[in-house]
Amino acid sequence: MSLPIDKLQVIVTGYRNKIRDLPPQEAANHLQKSLTYLTKLYMGVQLGKEDGPLIVEGADFVRTKYSHLGLEEIREAFRLANDLQVNLKAYYGTFSLISIGELLDAYTKYRNKVINQLLDEQKRIDDAKRKEAEKVDKNKEAVQDAIEAFTLAVKCKDEMPMFDNWAAIPQNWYDILLREKLIEVTPEMKKKVATIAKDRARLEFESCIYSDKFVEVDKVHAKKIIKLLSNDELHPDFVARWKSIYSKKIVWEYIKPTENDS
Repeated sequence: MSLPIDKLQVIVTGYRNKIRDLPPQEAANHLQKSLTYLTKLYMGVQLGKEDGPLIVEGADFVRTKYSHLGLEEIREAFRLANDLQVNLKAYYGTFSLISIGELLDAYTKYRNKVINQLLDEQKRIDDAKRKEAEKVDKNKEAVQDAIEAFTLAVKCKDEMPMFDNWAAIPQNWYDILLREKLIEVTPEMKKKVATIAKDRARLEFESCIYSDKFVEVDKVHAKKIIKLLSNDELHPDFVARWKSIYSKKIVWEYIKPTENDS
């Protein structure tokens, strides 16, 4: 339901500042003045001094039965009478609690739909914020875990290696360690490891073509990748595998046992 901002503001303000939250006498005074004006404007009611008890009764009726609304919403209900399909002219000239009740019942249904949509939207926003916060917390935890594990792997790489080979290194370590400046990639290292990683990636896809065992990559797809490579074209899947191997082998340079040069 798309509403102008001013109408939404009336509903939201009323939802947050209900009649029942006001001191009873303050609410009654406001309602008496509002009903006198609104029934005259929209229903043609002409009230005299002798009609004071009628206004008091009307204000008390609204204050008790429609205490969930805000004061400004009473005005808004009268403004929206036609849109709410309430015929205020049916009791034209008469101060009728039946007519006022029909109007405020219709407004309440309309208003509740808007409030429910707003609450649903707010819940969606809150859920998204919560998930994002959880994601940030998990990322922070993952970063800390990677740093601690890498630090330990460096310390014990010769006495008790944490990994037997480069392939076992977690995929996310490279980006984390590079960002945290725990590893440094020199131009020479980058060139050397990139070449090794590219050759390794090619070998893996070639193995898929000729292997009789179950392989993760379809043989036809692997042939396509190798064919492109022979023409100096890089398939996205090849690039992804190349980068994966490269990132792990860079980290491996820091944590491999001294005598291990593979």
